[in-house]
Amino acid sequence: MFKIFILCLSLVTSLAHAAFKAEPFKAVYSLSKAGMTVGETTVTLSKTGNNEYLYTSSSKTTGVAAMFIDDAVIEQSRFTIKNNAIHMLEYHYTHSGKPHKNRKLIFDWKNNIASEQVAEQKWKLKLQENAIDKHAYRYALMMDITNNKNNIQYSVTDDDKLATYKFIKQKPVEIHTALGELKTHRLKMERDKKTTILFWCAPELGNLPVRVEKDSTKNGKLTLKLLSVNGQYFSAKYQEVLPK
Repeated sequence: MFKIFILCLSLVTSLAHAAFKAEPFKAVYSLSKAGMTVGETTVTLSKTGNNEYLYTSSSKTTGVAAMFIDDAVIEQSRFTIKNNAIHMLEYHYTHSGKPHKNRKLIFDWKNNIASEQVAEQKWKLKLQENAIDKHAYRYALMMDITNNKNNIQYSVTDDDKLATYKFIKQKPVEIHTALGELKTHRLKMERDKKTTILFWCAPELGNLPVRVEKDSTKNGKLTLKLLSVNGQYFSAKYQEVLPK
């Protein structure tokens, strides 16, 4: 098993140092708040057509939290990739516990308009070039780190407006994960003064985020930790080992 792990990891590493290539994958994360696990998130990328992809995040409450709130959220971004950038087609958000927040967003690039519907409300939003939704930017981040892009920022459809998400590269660090010690790129996302988000992305895994921390004045600190990843070039699941 260890030899297979090293072989798969070496292959992923060689891909990560090349130009970014979209490959299907499935990653599972634990979600914790105040040190207690409250949920699980599964992130997948699937190819649905010729240069067309579906990026999906499915989150649900687990453990003690599920005894009080049986909740699930699904986000889906459908896009193509052109000139090393995501070209958005659609975005869907479904919240089982709060259906009034369900939304869909259709990108009309001929007219540079995004048509959005939240529950019964509808509106249109003028688009900027390469605008993406507030879910797909996480995959765009993987692409841009791999392609050694220096100035990483996105024009994001955030509710009824366009917002700028800017990423500041910090000093690379090695962190402990369920897959062992991994070297990571650490980036701080600047969005607004009320929220700080940190990403730790591992080159060995195609710059997949292995840890994400979101600290906001409204909800406190939430932490995502990678538990497993299973894709064409990597297939292994390891329980997290306590650090020495």
